[in-house]
Amino acid sequence: LNAEYMGEKRRNEIFIEILNKLANTDIRDIDSVINMIVDNITELLDADRCTLFLVDKERHCLTSKIARKAGATEILVGIGQGIAGTVALHGETLNIENAYEDPRFSPETDKRIGYTTQTILAMPIKDHTGTVVAVTQVLNKKEGIFTTEDEDMLRYFSLFAGISLSNARLYEFVVQSGNQAMELFQASTGTVTRRASTANFYGLVPRKDEVMSYQSIMLSAQEISDLHSPLFDVHNFSLHTSSHKSVVPMIIELFSSLGYMDKFKIPLDIMYRFLICVKKKYRMVPYHSITHAFDVTQTMYLYIETCGARQLLKDFDCFVLLVSCILHDIDHMGLNNSFHFRAETPLGVLSAASGATSVLEVHHCNLSIELLSIAECNIFGGLDEEQSREAFKTLISNVLATDMARHKEYLDRFRELASTGYDVENLEHRRLLSAMLLKAADISNVSKPFDISRMWGICMTEEFYFQGDVEKQKGVDVTPNFNREQKVELAKSQLGFINFVVMPMMELMSSTLLPGLSFYRDNLEKNAQQWEEILALQAGGMASRSPSANVMKSSPR
Repeated sequence: LNAEYMGEKRRNEIFIEILNKLANTDIRDIDSVINMIVDNITELLDADRCTLFLVDKERHCLTSKIARKAGATEILVGIGQGIAGTVALHGETLNIENAYEDPRFSPETDKRIGYTTQTILAMPIKDHTGTVVAVTQVLNKKEGIFTTEDEDMLRYFSLFAGISLSNARLYEFVVQSGNQAMELFQASTGTVTRRASTANFYGLVPRKDEVMSYQSIMLSAQEISDLHSPLFDVHNFSLHTSSHKSVVPMIIELFSSLGYMDKFKIPLDIMYRFLICVKKKYRMVPYHSITHAFDVTQTMYLYIETCGARQLLKDFDCFVLLVSCILHDIDHMGLNNSFHFRAETPLGVLSAASGATSVLEVHHCNLSIELLSIAECNIFGGLDEEQSREAFKTLISNVLATDMARHKEYLDRFRELASTGYDVENLEHRRLLSAMLLKAADISNVSKPFDISRMWGICMTEEFYFQGDVEKQKGVDVTPNFNREQKVELAKSQLGFINFVVMPMMELMSSTLLPGLSFYRDNLEKNAQQWEEILALQAGGMASRSPSANVMKSSPR
């Protein structure tokens, strides 16, 4: 009894010591708070290691940069997946005596790091509202299994840890938001300064061996020929294929073909690092992935080289325009601006507080500035000071223009410019034309050959359904046509987008300053006709016998 009493007394002493440390941890450094929580939970429960997973509401997953004794590799876990994901979803503790006998446990991490997980105690950390903000996953009790006393001790500690963690994340969010707002303002006014922090690209800048692996990819003569054609099928290089890494040398081929690698003094290794970083930062969402960015970039190359844009812009404008294509949707979550406002995500809250409406576009601009402030990835590094200022201002102007909520505004401005006269020496004229070209390339998927365009339509529909699923989980109203239980006719949605959004824009641009775009306008008409034929077949009761129509009626997944 005396030994039991002394053991309990020591645990209480340790607990008080840990709470004292927690109370004195500087919340201005969230990494210190996380490290303190992880280290002290491991000590408190006499365990081998502990991982703290933070809830990422925007990506609907858990993230962790901390895995003691397992290196600093970031771990991503979907909500509802694995042990930690299950705890995050249900908000309940899991105490597992034999990990490998639990069907929710995935042994992949063990295999990767050469570790054997035996016992697990996973518990949610909640904020003052009861919302799960993190999950602690404690592994391998040094003696025996995790007990109910361990659960109680961890639960008490988690109450205090949740407060510290929430305060630290709130502080970090406010500081980052202020810095990003200032840097975006500086960039848009041409007073860019190098960032002190590039946390969003932590661990993403490739090492020499990774760069060399991309440099070893050799494009065939046929691939290069296809790349320069308007019939190029980008889906052959999507993330679901074994050729997805080829997008990096292919983009470099486009820049080289236009002479921009030499003209703007871009070292090859820096270009590779920039593109590899970008590729990693795009997410695996159905539509707004690196495949979409590559498609927009290849389309812009054709606008520049074969449709007359190069005669209306300076080479500098075209160079920045291609860079804008690569970056314009970086880190897109597959969720639109409206969702961020309605679900009150951190990005939505910040935008609402600042009065901005282009939630995602501002986010893409911020990340672009951050990436280009990393010396190893700065493809603007060969520009002089004046060019660098103009490059950032034009990049931001281009990306902000892709907000479809401002679509009519840009069409009206371009119509007025075309009627009053375009002057290639006028910077504002060139900037507006650049923005319009990026907008056209951004929604050009419906102007591609029908089979390619149809695949893009399926990808977009699946992303709409993905947002609808998240909206249901968040308890907000599901956006019309985003409910996967109410199958939307793809033919009807594609026709509406062509006739009311893309065709008016393409007709305006091709009938005024850019007649070379008539190829894409004609393709739009052909695609619209095919979609109308599919709708007619469906209306006539023949849909079940039409392969194309069957695809339209099935789930886009």
